[in-house]
Amino acid sequence: MGTGIKWGVGLATPGLFLLCTDGSLSFNVGDILGAICGACVALHLLYTSHFARHADSDVYLLTTLQLSVVGLLSLASAQVRGQEVFVWHPELLWTLVVCVLIATIFAFLVQTTMQKWISPAHTALIFCTEPVFAAAYAYYAADERLGVLGLLGAVLILAGMVVSELLPDGAESETSVSVAAEG
Repeated sequence: MGTGIKWGVGLATPGLFLLCTDGSLSFNVGDILGAICGACVALHLLYTSHFARHADSDVYLLTTLQLSVVGLLSLASAQVRGQEVFVWHPELLWTLVVCVLIATIFAFLVQTTMQKWISPAHTALIFCTEPVFAAAYAYYAADERLGVLGLLGAVLILAGMVVSELLPDGAESETSVSVAAEG
C-alpha cells in the first residue's frame, strides 16, 4: 500500500467515526451490524479486485454472477422467513427501473470494470464518501444538521480522498522516476 493510500485511510477512518457517531463511544446492535457489513464490503472489494484483474476476466460475467448470487440468497432468506417476495405495485415501476438498472446493474458494472485498474484501498476510500454525500442530501432534503464533530468527520473523509490521490504511491512513483530517468 502506497504512502498516499496510508495517509488517506489514516484521515478517512477517524473521519468516518466522527461523521457516523458524532464522537460518541456508545455502540448498539445496529452499530455492530454496520461494522459486520463494513467487513463484508471490504471482502467484496478485495475479491472483486482479484477476479476483475485477471487478463481473461469478463466483467459482464463477473457482475452477473455477483448480482445473481445476491438475488438468490436474498430470495432464499425471504422464503425461509415466510416473507412475500414478488408483490406488484404498479406505482413503483419507475422507481424499480431506476433502482435496478442504474443504482444496481450499472453501478456494479462500473465498479467491477474500474477495479481492474483501481486498488481495493482506493475503491474503499471512494466508498467512504457515501455518508458525506448522504449527510449533504439529508441537509438539503430534510434540513438535518451535523454537529461540529460530524462536519469535522466529513472534512477528514474528503481530505483522505484528496491526499490519497495527490501523494505519490511508493512503488508507482519509483517506477515512473526510473522510467523517466531511462528515457
